[in-house]
Amino acid sequence: MSSIIKVDQIQLADGSTPTAGDLGLNVTGGVLQVVQGTTITQVNSSSTSFSDTGLSASITPSSTSSKILVTMSAVVGTNCNGSPNTVLLRVLRDSTVITNQDYLGYAEDLRGIQCGASISKLDSPSTTSAITYKVQYSSDPNKNGGQVYFCTNDDGSSSNVNTQSTECTLTLIEIAG
Repeated sequence: MSSIIKVDQIQLADGSTPTAGDLGLNVTGGVLQVVQGTTITQVNSSSTSFSDTGLSASITPSSTSSKILVTMSAVVGTNCNGSPNTVLLRVLRDSTVITNQDYLGYAEDLRGIQCGASISKLDSPSTTSAITYKVQYSSDPNKNGGQVYFCTNDDGSSSNVNTQSTECTLTLIEIAG
């Protein structure tokens, strides 16, 4: 059995109109919305300039005081060809870089290495307009270069090609400010 309560107006004991916070809604630190972008498409490059990975998500904050918790989970790899290399990752809010992260280091042989990568950043966009967060990657320009992979199960070696898909995620959580 369900019940329905219908009222024309809610007032506090002093006769004033309650705020959302008085009712336990949209209080500071509360989660207001969650958005997630995913991809299973592997991308690779040997460029030392940042390129889009195809992983993005958009959100419209409900208040300028809201914060957005941005988390990314992916598998990255590099085929170092016997030279040191690093996969560089960064997250952008529209065209503004909000975080940079380095992953992987040195592979001692011609085969590559791969590892799980994660990023977590609490962002303060100060807007109620729609914003898009995206992940970019590149090969480290301070190393000897080589192929880097994003969203991969392939470490770049011909003997270790895995055809299974890896899901990479970018999650946006709006937190009331």
